[in-house]
Amino acid sequence: MKSDQTKTYRFLFYFWLVIIFILTSYPTLPPLHDKLVSFDKIGHFVIYSILAFFYMKKEQRNNISETFKKVLLLAIFLPIIDELHQIPIPGRDFSFLDIIADYCEFLMIIIIFKIKSRKNNYS
Repeated sequence: MKSDQTKTYRFLFYFWLVIIFILTSYPTLPPLHDKLVSFDKIGHFVIYSILAFFYMKKEQRNNISETFKKVLLLAIFLPIIDELHQIPIPGRDFSFLDIIADYCEFLMIIIIFKIKSRKNNYS
């Protein structure tokens, strides 16, 4: 039987996925750029880090190596699907840089969870 915490993270993962789809379905606002940092990439970083975190937490009771494989597949396909669905939306386009940014956030969360799981195994 799944724990309440796992169910909560499962709900949060799917809820956040819907939020991402809704947010990326709006026509783009004028970009906010700083001289050094693109706020668009910061947005990608935050949004996809949260999604990856929810996914890892919902899968935390499963085999950790299988979970890493699943999240890597998710990290590959989800950003591509997200970018493809933006093509017909006015002011939006397909961006390889966004895909790379999204993938990096997934990798960051995977690395954090991998380090945490190693520490827990050696404790």
